[in-house]
Amino acid sequence: MKPLVKISLLTILAVFVTNCGKSRFEAVQPAVCTVSGGVISCPDGTSEQIPVPKDGVGGIDGVDGIDGEDGSDGQDGTDGATFNIVDPCGDGQGHDEVLIILNDGRVLAWYVNLGFTILNENVNYQTTDAQKCKFKVVAGQIVEL
Repeated sequence: MKPLVKISLLTILAVFVTNCGKSRFEAVQPAVCTVSGGVISCPDGTSEQIPVPKDGVGGIDGVDGIDGEDGSDGQDGTDGATFNIVDPCGDGQGHDEVLIILNDGRVLAWYVNLGFTILNENVNYQTTDAQKCKFKVVAGQIVEL
């Protein structure tokens, strides 16, 4: 070790040892402060107002209350809809378009540019599959033309 480093270390050690005997430890009695009405008050006479946060900023959500009683049951709904899937001209080659006949007699079809649509009665229609089947809807039934 270099002499300057040795001297520095010895000096620090000497200061530490000589001051060590002069130190004393005392038990510190903690101050007991109280909180009342948003103010913290301590025995030494100091106090501090607890800041009240603005609505929605820094607040803590409250605890949910007890659930209330269940309400009465509602009225039963109507029975589920039934439907039939119909191939207007029978099974054909490749992709074969079908129609959906709802339980109330309405006929539902899918068109690329329109989406699902209800077909009108007594109007001539043609499928866009390979069969190019021609049909119309009469009284909720599919009639091949």
